[in-house]
Amino acid sequence: MGNASYNLPDTIREIDTRLEYLFGEISALQTKRNGLVPFFQLPNEVISQILAFYAGVSGISSFSLTWTKIMLVCRRFYEVAKAEHALWSYVDASDLSAKAHTSLRRQISNAGVCPLTMTMTVYRGSVFGAWVTSEYADRIVSLEVTGQSTHVYELIKSFVEHPLSMLRRLKLNHFREQELPEGVFMAFPDALLDGKLPCLRQLSLSKMSVSWSLLRDLETLSLSECADSSLTAEDMPNVGHVLRLIAASPDLHYLSLTPGDPVEPFIDIDNGPMSLPKLGYFLYHDQVEPSTVLFKALRLSPTATVELLPFGVVAGANIRDLLVPVRAYLRQATSPQRHAIVLSIHRNDEEVSASFLCTMVLLASDDTPHPHPLDSEREFTSRLTVNSHPRNEPSLRQIVTKFIHATRVDLLTHFDASAVRNISAASWRTLFLLLPALDSLRLTASEFRKEDDSMVVALTALCALVPTTLISTLYIRVLRTWRPLSQLDLQGEWVGPAARALYAYVRCRRKHWNAYAATSTSAPSPLALVDIDDQRSFLWSSLHRRLMERIWRKMDGMGVVKRDGNVWDPVEIRKRARQARAEMREEMVALGIELPDGTGTDDSEVATGSDDSDED
Repeated sequence: MGNASYNLPDTIREIDTRLEYLFGEISALQTKRNGLVPFFQLPNEVISQILAFYAGVSGISSFSLTWTKIMLVCRRFYEVAKAEHALWSYVDASDLSAKAHTSLRRQISNAGVCPLTMTMTVYRGSVFGAWVTSEYADRIVSLEVTGQSTHVYELIKSFVEHPLSMLRRLKLNHFREQELPEGVFMAFPDALLDGKLPCLRQLSLSKMSVSWSLLRDLETLSLSECADSSLTAEDMPNVGHVLRLIAASPDLHYLSLTPGDPVEPFIDIDNGPMSLPKLGYFLYHDQVEPSTVLFKALRLSPTATVELLPFGVVAGANIRDLLVPVRAYLRQATSPQRHAIVLSIHRNDEEVSASFLCTMVLLASDDTPHPHPLDSEREFTSRLTVNSHPRNEPSLRQIVTKFIHATRVDLLTHFDASAVRNISAASWRTLFLLLPALDSLRLTASEFRKEDDSMVVALTALCALVPTTLISTLYIRVLRTWRPLSQLDLQGEWVGPAARALYAYVRCRRKHWNAYAATSTSAPSPLALVDIDDQRSFLWSSLHRRLMERIWRKMDGMGVVKRDGNVWDPVEIRKRARQARAEMREEMVALGIELPDGTGTDDSEVATGSDDSDED
């Protein structure tokens, strides 16, 4: 019956012929239809840029090929992606897969003539890696290698036989050094630095000796525990060797140096201070004495990023000499104003002499830096970092006091204490009194630190300093630990002490604000903002909601409370809820459905006049 309106062939051969024709016609119609969609009327160049953007945001790194699934959308996407050779030039040449050779050749073929950026983890030996680097030696411009020490050692030796003539960037890491054959030590071959790598400008090595005298004309250099193989067994490196290493690369703009052997704290050359205006990032990790001598000898850009990570700073006396050049550096006429100080303090649980780990950071602004910036993003940030290992809490206070006195304390308006843990009220009081211009404070309440009451102690100490220290902005971040679904925590009972401490501080500030406003003609200093980052809404759970509303009452008229970036006003929220319920009730009544009023609220408990009682 359904076939009556169609003129259908009678034989199988004729049916097959018709089907083949119809399939072709349908495919052509689909192609034409896709071409009429506005998106596909874009030129290939624009679609190529869209695919490149998607590739950049869809994977965990440039070497991930997870973006290639977009090629299955249509033929045009497939063709454009295949023609975008640069997307294929980021090659993961690890040897995990048995089909590594085939997949590698296919990807490099798709890369066309683009220079290759490679990352390689050698799991099964050096044979595959040696084949890759020899096969494409004239195309690899960047190479990162990591793996077991024995495999990396053999791979490095193969570079001598097959020079990477176009290589511009090389990064080598290795592990399980104890598995190297007896008498074999990780060393970077001198031959590679003596003409085998003519284009090398960026070098990063870890735990392998290298001839410092052959390192020249570099733009970035990172040496971590890399001894100078050009020295004899009797020679000891001194700060002069470090200065010669730096001077050999006039265009150096990134330097990270952790010497492999102890550096003697003297200079065997007398060329005067070394000016390094191009050096945007400088990290030195060594004993405090050579660190002091080296930093005195350098003249860095006032906006350079400086990280001094000295060993041996266990008391205030140990850091005194180092802070002399630091003070001079910070107080140059051309130095940028640094308004923020970030402290990271926590106890060292290991059985070693140092009881604390303390990192002190100065920043130009109160913007929290990215925890893992790219190398290029580290340069010229005006950030100064100094490390220490205080033996006890009095030593901690001495070190931090001396560091802050070396800065421009009149400029320090922001204090990020979100990583300060396990210090006493006396230490908190010392920190706050050291910052007379303090205007904003950042603290953390963390489930990771249930045994640590840092936020409680900090706010209690800050409350005791009213009216000496009156911040206008308080940032609070609430963090939770990961837990399985069967143990979900929706109330956040652990955050209760921090919430009560916050209420006590806000109440203290409100009292001072009211008293000052009543007795003085000048404007009082309010707590203008309490900004809370609580992605899990623990502070707004039924367990803590009432306390948060009381905090809002204390802030009302003096400042505002922000919840995850938005102003939080429980009265306005309840008014909107009442209005929504009333509108819903009207709609339901219009439909003939009777509902209870359901609009009873406790707005009066939130919105009535200021409650200045001290009762909790």
